[in-house]
Amino acid sequence: MNVPDHIAVTGASSGVGRACCRMLAQEGFHVLACVRSETDAQDVRSLDPDRISPVMLELQDQETVERTAHLASEITGEGGLTGLVNCAGVLFCGPLEYFPRDQWFAQYDVNVFGTLAVTRALLPLIRKAHGRIVNIGAVGGGVALPFYGAIASSKMALEALNDCLRRELHPFGIHVAIIEPGGIDTPANDKMRSSVRAYLDSLDPVGKERYGQAMEAFSRWADEMHKRNLKPEQVARAVLKALRARRPKTRYRVGLDSRAAALANRLLPDRLFDWIVLRVSRLPVRFGAWKDG
Repeated sequence: MNVPDHIAVTGASSGVGRACCRMLAQEGFHVLACVRSETDAQDVRSLDPDRISPVMLELQDQETVERTAHLASEITGEGGLTGLVNCAGVLFCGPLEYFPRDQWFAQYDVNVFGTLAVTRALLPLIRKAHGRIVNIGAVGGGVALPFYGAIASSKMALEALNDCLRRELHPFGIHVAIIEPGGIDTPANDKMRSSVRAYLDSLDPVGKERYGQAMEAFSRWADEMHKRNLKPEQVARAVLKALRARRPKTRYRVGLDSRAAALANRLLPDRLFDWIVLRVSRLPVRFGAWKDG
């Protein structure tokens, strides 16, 4: 009897993570779907009860990270993990002038430190199978859009960790790749719009005068841009390629906007690229266009 390869997927409850679980199960893998609640566990298990095993994981809690690694070891046995797909992440947005310190910590605790913690915990199982690690990065390798300072910088930090891991693990036959998608139509977009409204409500009158109109315009653009671009399944296909390819790439840019942003960011002068970013995201391109308060 053939034993299926095992893949662990974090952030499995929605968006790209959920799409990866479904696609990998369809392709014959046994998926360890890392979620945060029993409701999410039941939902993701229903996609394919025979091939998807939910695992409770809270990236901000080292105890649950270690428990996940122990459970994964029991499930995979001597076969180890063929792959780890790091999809989990959070998104907070707002002007850096007013961005709360606690949200900075939360942003990095999940997107950077939590991702590294679960990768380290599962690495012994990945070594057993000479498996692969696939991380979900950001548009164009980390183009810093206005009001996305926290998420963009956390994803740029993930890019650096990804490159370091790739080079450190290469001698052991473990390949590390990063997926750099464009805008994706996921439930996170609705959360982003809600968080913008809550953030604006928390600002003092001067902050609202300075940034309120700009944040509203930007969030509307971001919501529209994501909804008309990639579907999670398109990103999941890139993940599958990174896990299966005989000669996998180091990075996979998915979507025209991701490839265009990466090229423009590399080739254009900063001032010109700033102008393009502001125009595309419907923000003013001249000083004083929003009242300074």
